[in-house]
Amino acid sequence: KVICNIDNNNKPTSLNCFIVRIKKGVPILNINNYLMFNNKTLSCLISDKVNNSNGISYYILEDTSGNEHYIQANDYESFNLKKGNYIECIIVDINNFGEPILEPLNPFYEIGKNYKFKVKGWEEESDHFGGTRKVLVVKDITNNDANVYFDKLNNNITNQYSENDIIECSVVRLKKGRLQLKIFEI
Repeated sequence: KVICNIDNNNKPTSLNCFIVRIKKGVPILNINNYLMFNNKTLSCLISDKVNNSNGISYYILEDTSGNEHYIQANDYESFNLKKGNYIECIIVDINNFGEPILEPLNPFYEIGKNYKFKVKGWEEESDHFGGTRKVLVVKDITNNDANVYFDKLNNNITNQYSENDIIECSVVRLKKGRLQLKIFEI
């Protein structure tokens, strides 16, 4: 239980919360029980497409409970999303306000299934610790880049895959419309 001052008389009130995550040493609390729905799917209506003051377009998704969620439109250009359509989304995370972060399911690929991809090449990207790491970049069927991650990367692996090779990968997750892949190993 967490004590919160939420009434007008400044009297402490008990509120049953759970810790969604700890960010920079501060617990992020929520009273909604979205965690039990993490990695579950939600059916959502694309209720509108709007632009913010910076000109960035967002789709407004309305779930079956009437809650609104926003996703950046340019991340999903190849998904052919249209106002009035229903789409399936997966709950991939919880934001700082304890609300679910939705990721529309890819219309061409399923998580956990294997597919063939054409290698574009190796690139470096920033990791979560301020360093860099090498990732293998492949092209999906809509010609978007997708990253292939390895548990352990060594010279044998980086020399094994070259531009235009066809490799088989497993879809691990989706992030902002992009596939995150692992090499399929027999």
